Amino acid sequence: MLEDFVTEIDLVTGEVRGRLSLLRPLLESAWQEVVPRPPTQRDVLQNNTINVLGEVAVSPFESGHLLLSMREVDTVGVFDLETGSWVWAQRGPWRRQHEPVYRPGGRILLFDNQGGAGRMARALLWDVADGRVEREVGGFVSLEAGAVAALPNGNWLVTVSESGYAVELDPRGDRVWEFRSPHRAGRDGELVATLFEVVRLSPSLLAELR
Repeated sequence: MLEDFVTEIDLVTGEVRGRLSLLRPLLESAWQEVVPRPPTQRDVLQNNTINVLGEVAVSPFESGHLLLSMREVDTVGVFDLETGSWVWAQRGPWRRQHEPVYRPGGRILLFDNQGGAGRMARALLWDVADGRVEREVGGFVSLEAGAVAALPNGNWLVTVSESGYAVELDPRGDRVWEFRSPHRAGRDGELVATLFEVVRLSPSLLAELR
């Protein structure tokens, strides 16, 4: 059985400062029902995302807590690193999700791998308070991996990992631009390289790199 941990590492020395189990405190929490008993697969949780929350004050989100995504149990949760305990966990309208990020007003933006129509992938904005899907764009194919980021202009940058492309979408869902990986494999070029995540760099950062 695989047990997921959060590990804190010193960036300068590489020294491990601490290591906390995610599975054990979840089994002892108010949200233990998200884990099948007995577990139905060897990889029980498969946490695929750690996002440290910034300045937020909307329950259950709090500055310094971790926003996590457990793919195998279709669950997004908040973990308190100081106490080593879960403060919130939720199954939603998503399935096999990746890369949840906190958005202002108590909303979560994530890549929903198999929860869209026909079990296709979609980019999803979900309101924690009322459980409402505020915005979605679907029709993607990526059974595993994927990401979506909210851009300053209100658009979404969606990485459809297993299809090997990224696309920027405006609030109406129209495509602004897209990038398709040219890398192929297989006898007839039928295999495309996984594109894990495309990130928009700010002009100021690009200036520093020159």
